[in-house]
Amino acid sequence: MVGNFFANFAPGKSWQSLPEGIGKGVLLHRRIDDWTDNHPIIKQSKALLPPEAGLFKGVLLDVYWDHFLARSFATYHTQTLASFTKTSTTRLKEGASKHFPQGVPMVEAMDRHDWLGGYATLEGIDATLVQMGQRFPHENPLHHGAQWLNQAHDDLGLQFDKLWPEAMETFLT
Repeated sequence: MVGNFFANFAPGKSWQSLPEGIGKGVLLHRRIDDWTDNHPIIKQSKALLPPEAGLFKGVLLDVYWDHFLARSFATYHTQTLASFTKTSTTRLKEGASKHFPQGVPMVEAMDRHDWLGGYATLEGIDATLVQMGQRFPHENPLHHGAQWLNQAHDDLGLQFDKLWPEAMETFLT
């Protein structure tokens, strides 16, 4: 989980200096990125977003998929969303402090604002995307993301329902 979450903080071959489990998480994240970048459902889903979303369509879809997963969490996990959020945040805080200190502020914001739990609601998605957008040094469209999700919610939900089982089969088997 830690390597997968912080993969963007481990460029190039730097994953090789990490503990084995974390390094494998970094590589898994890269495999998932490659798979999703080229998946027809992702291309179809990006087409559901307005042109002004631009290069942020992929970022928005990542958050939207988290929204649909959080809304139907009990369908995919035996653990409750609240319990998962608590254990995940603890693991991510420990992993950040030991291996990815540059990720500590993000995990602290995630915990403080309950990003993972908040993904289940449009209000939570809005708060998350606004906060994410504020971390960029330049103007970006993330503050419109919840509105765009709301407009395409049913269609994106159908896309998620096709994508998620395929992703689980691809990466968990």
